Amino acid sequence: MAAITAEAAKPVAGDGVVRVNLAQALKLGLAHDRDVRSSAYDAASARASVTQAWSVYHPQVSFDASARLFDSARTGITSGAGAAATNSYDVSLTVTQLLFDLGQGLFDVYRSRELAKVASFNEFTTALSAAQRIYGDFYDVLRTGALETLQREVLAQATRQRQQATALFESGKGSRLDVTRSTVAESNSKVDLEVTANASREALARLRRDLGLAPATPLEVNEATVVPTVDVELVKALGLGEKRPTVLAAEAQTKAQRHALDSARIARWASFQVTGSYDYYLKSSRDVSSEYVLGASVSVPLWDGQSGKSAETRAKLSWLRAGEQLLKEREQVRLDIEQAHLSNRDATDRLTSAERASGLAAESLLQTEESYRLGSASLLDVGDARTEYQRAESNRITARLDRDLAALNLMVAVGRLPLTDAALAATTGDVAKETGR
Repeated sequence: MAAITAEAAKPVAGDGVVRVNLAQALKLGLAHDRDVRSSAYDAASARASVTQAWSVYHPQVSFDASARLFDSARTGITSGAGAAATNSYDVSLTVTQLLFDLGQGLFDVYRSRELAKVASFNEFTTALSAAQRIYGDFYDVLRTGALETLQREVLAQATRQRQQATALFESGKGSRLDVTRSTVAESNSKVDLEVTANASREALARLRRDLGLAPATPLEVNEATVVPTVDVELVKALGLGEKRPTVLAAEAQTKAQRHALDSARIARWASFQVTGSYDYYLKSSRDVSSEYVLGASVSVPLWDGQSGKSAETRAKLSWLRAGEQLLKEREQVRLDIEQAHLSNRDATDRLTSAERASGLAAESLLQTEESYRLGSASLLDVGDARTEYQRAESNRITARLDRDLAALNLMVAVGRLPLTDAALAATTGDVAKETGR
């Protein structure tokens, strides 16, 4: 994933308030997320392991220097011309090369390659999970903020109703019971407002954490980002899911375990290597300029206490287990996509119904309040109408945000990282291609 500087990306206004839309929140959050950063380190480490595995097949070049003083008289041992001290030294460049083996090294390379793929796919999976948490918290801020605004409106209505009830009572046209009931309704609305305001503050705190902002940092969110409608058939969505990073990681893990099994099988039967080395002496007391060695070694285990057989059995079982995990992951992905597809399809219909219900409830509340003012409706009728309006408007707010969440969840379900940089256009383009639009 491309590196993003979180500090440089923060859209801070001149008044010190951080204002973000959904796309900006995702960019900031992914740049800050500790799990995403950790997975990037894991992926880089896995790629380094591939280089390390290949290194056994590369020439090994070293600079060597040695010196030795040998005095046979001091040790009581005679050598050569007699009891005399001798000096020896060598300064050389050494090149060592593995020329041939039975494939143990190659299987390590193949396995490390697949594990590097696993780490890379896991990195993207971590980013998908982080994005899902970030946009979930972002929409939670929008939802709690909208509900707080609704509750303020309800409180204003309750206050107005209490004032009307008081005015009617003072003019002799109303009852003290209506004043009491309207006062209770106003008090309950104040309590409800405090509850929703606290939920809004908690949602902002979670989003600040996601974005890497300090506690109590002024933060505002807006709906400037337009979430595209994802209209894709279930069969096409399931096809896209086959390339979801969790599935690809499970496939690579299965291949890695297969290579481990092949390596264990070879190690059980024989080990054969051909190596060569060449020494070029820059300076030597032996008056030589170069030497080379060509060697071969073979090892056939005759009895190892069934260690090799056990290692092969364990490797085979790990391979079979990885295969089962792959099948399990594919089943889970298909379920995730089917559920996300159903939610995405139903969200639009639910919003249409909620908007219609909210409009009717608002109209009913206005008519009931006017009827109460004219004396043709009771305060209980007004309270019921207000309750129904609050419920319908709350459902409309939730349905409107759920529609966008459903579209985003479907993108994530098929393995798309939504709304980051050019990903918005790329995602909608991919979906359009899949649906033939």
